[in-house]
Amino acid sequence: MSLSYYEVCPWGMLQATDFVAFAIDSIALGLALLRAGITSRWLRVSVFLLVVAGVGSLGLIWYPMDSPGPVTVIGDAHQTAGTIAGVALLAAALALAFAISSDPTWRGLTRTAAVTFTIALIGAVLSQFAIWWPHIGIPMGATMRLLALPLVILWGLVAWRLRRTCHDAASQSSGAR
Repeated sequence: MSLSYYEVCPWGMLQATDFVAFAIDSIALGLALLRAGITSRWLRVSVFLLVVAGVGSLGLIWYPMDSPGPVTVIGDAHQTAGTIAGVALLAAALALAFAISSDPTWRGLTRTAAVTFTIALIGAVLSQFAIWWPHIGIPMGATMRLLALPLVILWGLVAWRLRRTCHDAASQSSGAR
């Protein structure tokens, strides 16, 4: 089952809360990355795309699944918001991989970023195939998780790294006093 279907079930408020948390997390992570000391231009691309993904996630709540709303070229407003959020998050991961590949303090995370991006991209392509050709029987829920889980792992590792970096900087700052 697609993640959005959980929004229209009895536990829908829990999924809506997840979309809000995802939006806040994406935007906050993007803004925090600006302070990471990474000088690559790709970092700004990644930050911008994280913010776009966060706003797209808010669209998933504003236009719940199967609700009346505007229709776009790629589907209803909910599907469009989800597509924007998903594509932006994928592209943000790729831009991050480029950004950290040339930074000596973050370079160790490059392979992880590349692998998680690749797995998530496969999940995105399979999800799109499941939408275009439902008769094939590709399990949409599994493909969406193949898209989401690697990105959650990547962005979790980035957040952990940022937390550690900020903690170390705060320790050095208080030690200098």
